[in-house]
Amino acid sequence: MKKHTTNYSFSRNTPTPQLEDTITALRSKEISREIDTEMAWFLSVTTFRDRGWHMANIDNLQNKETDSDIEQWITKNIKGEYRRNGKHFIFEQRKDANWFILRWGLRDTNETETK
Repeated sequence: MKKHTTNYSFSRNTPTPQLEDTITALRSKEISREIDTEMAWFLSVTTFRDRGWHMANIDNLQNKETDSDIEQWITKNIKGEYRRNGKHFIFEQRKDANWFILRWGLRDTNETETK
């Protein structure tokens, strides 16, 4: 049986402890911002839903073209206010949420959560 050995060599491309610390710090800040954004969205949605707004989610936002199509459709067809966070939408008017759900084949999360 052939024995496998690996030769390790360190070059100038090997990260230094300072570089690793910098990368870790930057990644930590990025994760912190993502968490803050999600928490802010969650709190906003909770407030809006308490005021009677209606939520809809896109299960699979496939590409930027679809994203652009959705934004154009909303601008043209939605009468009331709305908020968006990625694939999550919340509408002030039930009628707007219904039209949005019908057009984009989405599920109304208000209905699925109450069942």
